[in-house]
Amino acid sequence: MNMYDQEKVPDKYFHIMLDYLGGLKGSARETTIQKAEAYMKECDSDETQEEANSQRRERIREVLQLLS
Repeated sequence: MNMYDQEKVPDKYFHIMLDYLGGLKGSARETTIQKAEAYMKECDSDETQEEANSQRRERIREVLQLLS
């Protein structure tokens, strides 16, 4: 959950985390995908277009693209 928050995980560390996530297999990979999809639905239902929400959405997309 924290990996989608730019304040908790700055961009320079997020890309390192993406490298780590790329190696996930099995249930860890599936769980991460399921949680990312749930967070994306939550963001989509939130109608505010705040900058933070937009950045979070972009990070979720990156994770889903990497793992799918």
